[in-house]
Amino acid sequence: MTKVIGLAIVFAAALSAQSYSGFADVTNCSQIGGWAGTRRSRTTPSSVDVYDNGVLLVSPPANIFRQDLLNAGIGNGYHGYSIAMPSPLKDGHSHYITIYFHGASNQLSGAGTSTTIACPGSGPGYQYYYTDALTSVNTTTGPRTASARRARPATLPATPTAARSSPRSRSPTAAATTKSK
Repeated sequence: MTKVIGLAIVFAAALSAQSYSGFADVTNCSQIGGWAGTRRSRTTPSSVDVYDNGVLLVSPPANIFRQDLLNAGIGNGYHGYSIAMPSPLKDGHSHYITIYFHGASNQLSGAGTSTTIACPGSGPGYQYYYTDALTSVNTTTGPRTASARRARPATLPATPTAARSSPRSRSPTAAATTKSK
């Protein structure tokens, strides 16, 4: 009895493997694309699973119309898939991309199905462009003393309220200093 069940499982797996058809046309730093379908239902779109180093990344539907598929007699032609290369893969590191039929262990055939890519970053991200010397970092002298940490530069106001006050609301001492200049 177990031989019959084992034979049935092997036969079902072989039948399942034969029911898929598809091709991974391209996998590069711009896009991942190709076509996928099942032989049993040539008019129902399917999906593919895109893996990055064995981790499922995305499962786009294969429902884009392609005239070449229709001309070749592959269903109604609505079996194409194409996605922009996901941003997390544009980091300059090596990624091994594999493409399978959705929910199956059957890998698509084609040049774009088992591909190693290393895409440069899509941008520099945040960059710090401030080039003036930082007063909190002093690499030319020894450690700062407590009195040096408390001292304020002469160009900054002593209190935050003084910076926001108008000339009319200044203290009498500040007004006298302004008149004497």
